[in-house]
Amino acid sequence: MSKGKRGEWATNTVTLYKLCLSHLKPFFGAKLIFNIEPSEIETYQRARKREGASGRTVNMETSILRQVLKRHKCWARLEGDFKREAERESVGRALSDEEEKKLLKAAANRKYRKNALYPIVVVGLNTAMRRDEVRKLHWHQVNLIDRVLTVGKGKNRESTGRRIPLNSATIAVLEMWRARFPDAKPEHYIFPACEYHHIDPTRPMRSFRTAWRPQRARLGLAGSGSMILGTTRSRS
Repeated sequence: MSKGKRGEWATNTVTLYKLCLSHLKPFFGAKLIFNIEPSEIETYQRARKREGASGRTVNMETSILRQVLKRHKCWARLEGDFKREAERESVGRALSDEEEKKLLKAAANRKYRKNALYPIVVVGLNTAMRRDEVRKLHWHQVNLIDRVLTVGKGKNRESTGRRIPLNSATIAVLEMWRARFPDAKPEHYIFPACEYHHIDPTRPMRSFRTAWRPQRARLGLAGSGSMILGTTRSRS
């Protein structure tokens, strides 16, 4: 990844690429790129599937490997033997710039600023975290001074505990949201359960779907999955 190119990428895209590389490096890091064989890529794909990675995740990782090999003109001889993993059709897609603007504008509506939808959307768009990773965030995982977030239990061992740098938009919305909970403790959930107008900071909210689904339908985002979390922006 060149320094110049990295400057053109969104923060969550860089974070996602780093996560993919953290899986690729242990397997391919000691190999000369012109010695990589199709059978080794197949072995990698099978190993990642055994670890519980989805077909989409494995395809994203091998896509980055392919970019590296193409850059050094080592991909052409492998292309004919390479097979992508099958992906679930229900997996969410990336949002376009226009869709992202519409979503942020809708979530910034005064009605939704009073609940968790707006900060959830901002955090999701800027960190590429999965839905449950955001839902179960504790305040002790967020360091607003050092501008970094430490993910709790992730989908697999590698995603658990990863550190995500926070941009200004995410910091601002978390500071705004934190002000609503003056008595919040480090072990409290950032997005606490709320039942019958009673907030219980010791439990995470159960679901975002009630607030998310109407917005998704109204904005014509029916193909974007049950939640935007875990996806990247479409720009590169």
